[in-house]
Amino acid sequence: RRIIDLGAADVLVIKPMAVGGIEAAMDLIRLARAAGLGVIVTTSIDSGIGIAAATHLAATLADQPWACGLATASLLMSDLAVQSIPIANGVAKIPEQPGLGFDPDEAAFRLYTDGWHGIQA
Repeated sequence: RRIIDLGAADVLVIKPMAVGGIEAAMDLIRLARAAGLGVIVTTSIDSGIGIAAATHLAATLADQPWACGLATASLLMSDLAVQSIPIANGVAKIPEQPGLGFDPDEAAFRLYTDGWHGIQA
């Protein structure tokens, strides 16, 4: 918000998970647009659910000339999704399932959470 208030940028790069989630990112997008700034949505090298959320948010920016940085699933050993969001020729396909369209890979969750059994009361 300070960058917007100071007029210190022409384009903001917004990482939804770094700014507090989708709602906070949407608020920043509204403020940036009202100030005449461009917006790019990127992930923070998130798991599949973060990528799905960022993809939905980026889809609201269809009228912009800049590419969003969403093709980060391949940087992880597993993005914890049964199937990563397909990106072909620079275009991400919005999932058609309800919600974010994230289908968790239960085997990957077990692999990466081995030994963790939640908070003990």
